[in-house]
Amino acid sequence: MFFGIKELLLHPDAFFARVAHEKVNLIPPLVIVGVGVVINIIMILLFFIAPSHSGYSVDFLMYGGLQRDVLLVFIIGSIIVPFGMWGFVSIAAYSISRVLSGSGSFYATIQNVGYGMLPWTLSMVVPVVSFAYKFSTNTSYGIFSGMWLTDPYTSSIICWVVSLWIGCLWIFAIRHTHQFSLKKAIGVIIISIVVSYVAYMALSHLFNGIRIGLVHVF
Repeated sequence: MFFGIKELLLHPDAFFARVAHEKVNLIPPLVIVGVGVVINIIMILLFFIAPSHSGYSVDFLMYGGLQRDVLLVFIIGSIIVPFGMWGFVSIAAYSISRVLSGSGSFYATIQNVGYGMLPWTLSMVVPVVSFAYKFSTNTSYGIFSGMWLTDPYTSSIICWVVSLWIGCLWIFAIRHTHQFSLKKAIGVIIISIVVSYVAYMALSHLFNGIRIGLVHVF
């Protein structure tokens, strides 16, 4: 089921050309995204509940309050954002492709866009390595004292590299899913990403408005 991961990362044109002639299977991309989500949630939990000189303790999970609310927001966001992006881009790419007479199915589009999320999942290894390093070297105020998963500059570089990598995989995914030229596939992905970002921001503002309204009610 997961054969060809190296081919997907390094030779996406060949990978999606092969997958386009196989039966659609949503389990592999679901696992790819799901693994990234699980790793992200584990790292968030470790960051919040680890004892430190200035950090939080596992005790706040029992007593509630602002700290627990912040943790829940982070966890919910870590689930909604990747799956939401997968869904938004899949729907947008499929809709635009159909307008341009694309031949691929909706489920094949979902599958191949999901495969393209693999670089994001792999990027979750970075905070794991950073955490392990801090765990083994920090002894000032407890093992986890002052732990930051990654510095801002490193995070920014990783974000750009991963985003461009995902975009490249999506281009080849749409090219072979809908039998497009490379130029047309690039256009579909650029428009899909813009549309998905606008939809995501709109829903984020709506969610924040609802959340603020509930705070005032309760």
